[in-house]
Amino acid sequence: MHGQGGTEVGGFDTFTLFPTSFIATNWNSITLIDRTQPLTFTWSGSSFDQVSIAVNTTVVTGLTQHITTINCTVPGTPGTYSIPAAALAFLSPVAATGSSFGSMSLQGLSVPRTFTANLTAGGQTDIGTFQARIGVSKNVAVQ
Repeated sequence: MHGQGGTEVGGFDTFTLFPTSFIATNWNSITLIDRTQPLTFTWSGSSFDQVSIAVNTTVVTGLTQHITTINCTVPGTPGTYSIPAAALAFLSPVAATGSSFGSMSLQGLSVPRTFTANLTAGGQTDIGTFQARIGVSKNVAVQ
């Protein structure tokens, strides 16, 4: 991949291997998040090294939004991960739709590739990363 650069960072080249397949094997069976029970995700596929799991709730009250997010990045090889109830307890009870809602995503991640780029004012960036993701997301109620 070639990045054209811009006003502060010059052009750069990097690469990554894109995951060829990612299947969230129990995805359709997760229709509700029960904050008192562990939430287990299972997956299969190829060409990814890590899995990113995100579960969040958004509560809108007037002009204020309260967003709670649980992010987990785990090795892809085991094919399963459970978020413990103690972590899920921080989520707010919400519906799957409306102005207050819950959502979740599950993604297979390639190995992040690092690179540097020249700065237009001289010198280089400390580090840049490039990574590919393939996955699924949906809204879900939380109780």
